Amino acid sequence: MCFSSFSDCPSLPCRPLQAFGQAYTNQRKVAEDGETIEETLLQESASKEAYYMGRLLELQTEVTLSRSVASNVQAENERLNTLLQDLRE
Repeated sequence: MCFSSFSDCPSLPCRPLQAFGQAYTNQRKVAEDGETIEETLLQESASKEAYYMGRLLELQTEVTLSRSVASNVQAENERLNTLLQDLRE
């Protein structure tokens, strides 16, 4: 005869049930821990992805601005070269 609680079970036939119950509890805890770790990793990955996407947009904007500045400097340089040639003539 087995008792309602595993700890109340004094007889030898209940011990396999105790072992099974303990193994089931341990397995459930491991599965829950695994799910928690997986959720944490997914959140970290999403956070890193958002950060790097924002950083990529910042760098793209910076490159676009740098190209514009370089183009303006080149145009100004050409204008000054034209003025210099005019002055030499």
